[in-house]
Amino acid sequence: SDVEPVDPSLVPLFVSELDISQYTGVAFLTLLVYNTIITMDKEIKYFWVSPRSFVSLIYFANRYIGILGTLSKIVCKSKCSWDALKDWMTILLIDYILLMRVLALYQQDKRLAACLRTLFGLEAAFGLGILIYSTIYEEIVVGELAKGVLFCGENRIPTKVWGTLSWAAPMLYALILMCLALYKAAEHWRETAGFSQFTLVKVLIQDQAIYFIMVIFVSIMEIVSDQLYIPNALLSAILNCMGSPSLLCVLGSHLLVHLKEAGERGAN
Repeated sequence: SDVEPVDPSLVPLFVSELDISQYTGVAFLTLLVYNTIITMDKEIKYFWVSPRSFVSLIYFANRYIGILGTLSKIVCKSKCSWDALKDWMTILLIDYILLMRVLALYQQDKRLAACLRTLFGLEAAFGLGILIYSTIYEEIVVGELAKGVLFCGENRIPTKVWGTLSWAAPMLYALILMCLALYKAAEHWRETAGFSQFTLVKVLIQDQAIYFIMVIFVSIMEIVSDQLYIPNALLSAILNCMGSPSLLCVLGSHLLVHLKEAGERGAN
């Protein structure tokens, strides 16, 4: 697209916001890479032995999409449509991991599997629809801060309600999975007076609860950063990082590792 000149009086503001976004992005990327390094032994042990298996591919995609997306944002020094696509893919990957875990609790019940996969498809379609609409509506433009210094930005900002709706579907789906997991947990609790004989069930329930809390936390941070005007650029950048679905990549990788560890211990 054509390069749009930026009002010289606004250049210092744009440069300041870009610098702060870069700094927080580097800090966030450091967190993701640190988590990857300290768990690399488990990745090699459980997933490199069969790298082309379906579970391994989901693990690798969930683990590295967040890192590559954050890195691309730092390198490009701007927000682009890839950010939204990366966030959409991250949420779907983790939701599918949780879907597999819930079906494991219900011994792969076919009717339940059909219902949950249909809801998963609707969630994916709804999120993709909002992503496409927002990308078209935003009208990404290239701005020139100085000669040879370019950046990408939105010409129009979508209605704030779309940001809230984009999180509504994942939160609803996570709530459904959480309720199903709790129902099955209650059954096991009544039958065995605890989870002492069902370590795998305990792992599933704990991770499900932690993920649901994390989804609520990330959703609130994202909604706050979208809905409220925050004059402090640093605080705004921090809220954006805390509301990034890439934060869930850390949890997503641990969800699968915990299952592998429980299976290795011979848990029921």
